[in-house]
Amino acid sequence: MMSSLAVVRNPLLILLTSFFLLAAAQQGFRNVSVGDFLHADDRNVTWKSPSGDFELGFHRAPDQQDRFLLAIWFAQIPNKTIVWSANGDNPVEIKSRIELTSNGLVLRAPSGMELWWSNSTQDGTGVVSHAAMLDTGNFVITGRNSDNIWESFQNPTDTILPGQELSLNSTLSSAFSATSYKKGRFQLRFTSESLVLNQIDVDTGKPFEFYLNITDGSRLIFNKSGYILIRKSSGSLVELAPNNTVPKQDSYYRATLGFDGVFTLYSYSKTSYGGATWASSWYIPKDICASFVNLAPLGSGPCGYNSICQPNQDGRATCRCPNGFSVLNAKNPLFGCRPNYQTYPEDCNEEGSTIREDRFELSTMQFVDWPFGDYELVQSVNEIECIRSCLVDCICAVAFLNPPELNNGTGDCWKKKLPLTSGWFNQDQIKTKAFIKVLKSGESPLSPPNPNPSKKRQNQATLILSYPEERRDGDESALLLIQRT
Repeated sequence: MMSSLAVVRNPLLILLTSFFLLAAAQQGFRNVSVGDFLHADDRNVTWKSPSGDFELGFHRAPDQQDRFLLAIWFAQIPNKTIVWSANGDNPVEIKSRIELTSNGLVLRAPSGMELWWSNSTQDGTGVVSHAAMLDTGNFVITGRNSDNIWESFQNPTDTILPGQELSLNSTLSSAFSATSYKKGRFQLRFTSESLVLNQIDVDTGKPFEFYLNITDGSRLIFNKSGYILIRKSSGSLVELAPNNTVPKQDSYYRATLGFDGVFTLYSYSKTSYGGATWASSWYIPKDICASFVNLAPLGSGPCGYNSICQPNQDGRATCRCPNGFSVLNAKNPLFGCRPNYQTYPEDCNEEGSTIREDRFELSTMQFVDWPFGDYELVQSVNEIECIRSCLVDCICAVAFLNPPELNNGTGDCWKKKLPLTSGWFNQDQIKTKAFIKVLKSGESPLSPPNPNPSKKRQNQATLILSYPEERRDGDESALLLIQRT
């Protein structure tokens, strides 16, 4: 039987145990003081949140050797998922340094040159008291009057976290690719009336038309329970995500605008170790290919120029090239395609007709379309006439024929030139045939004429062309001697 003394001691034992557990949980955490700094290196020294769930520090840039991002990431999971970064467009070299100064955070190169700063105080009056990495994933800088004068939640990159809000003055910008955190092609932002997704011109940052109008409202709220809500102009809150799912309290959550243009709510179970991954709980748009076809006539589309977009099961794009085209970047098919052969001026006569059209053929593809950029319509023609019209037209890259059976054996022939935009594949909705102009196998581009060559250059060319094949391959110095004569 338990003694009365043991009963009395239990509350003290519980209190002491709780104290040591709390101390262990907070080990390594403290407020960041003015003058504190971190170096970009592999020592993994960071500023941690009290629970250890989040860290701010230098993370190796995945696509650049010995370059680092100043970032915040989930610290308790193996892949250290980044949720915020300061210098995605310009990863810094080793031995760079982030320091909390009396005016805010300053990122400096090893030379001392300032590369990024938090703009915590605009007038340089030096009002910073301290900073802290919070358990919400928010890094805050506090002034001497105890107000937060800067926080990462108010300056998001591509991700928002529970407890974070997105307003008229803030935007999510996608990363450039799976391995690059520089600013990419897509935005999630509020216009004056609604929350939209749009593509941007990467060079200027200017937005194209939206490819998804999500809902009207003026504020997106990701609450601490894991729900994404929209505040309407009336002040009411409407649940946006997740659909028919109750978020679990034992999971991490994040909502990220992917480099592919899809906005996704992810969860990660805190109780699953080792093989756990981020699971998609909700995403928009449901079909990004159709979104661009229906609403966004400008820009390259989700797969880049001259490509074909086909949605997969999670709304993302599977990208491929049409016949006669190859990917621009083998590591990232979302960057678009280039023609294996493009019409050059020497292929065209003065009237714009193709010279020696027998060098070309038109490859047929079904269920594909590039809905924008038609430059000419030829009406009431059959398939042979449509093909011929594109073949002899120097500008024509692709022709589309509406189903002839709909109009007594003839249809409308739409002609397009490069670049091709917002291409998509859909067996149910696309009934036209695409005829793609390609160079026949074995044919090569025409050589451009040599404008007014001198007699000396003509003689030189004759000598080179008549030089014996076996000596040309085996004696480079002899060839160079002839070129100089």
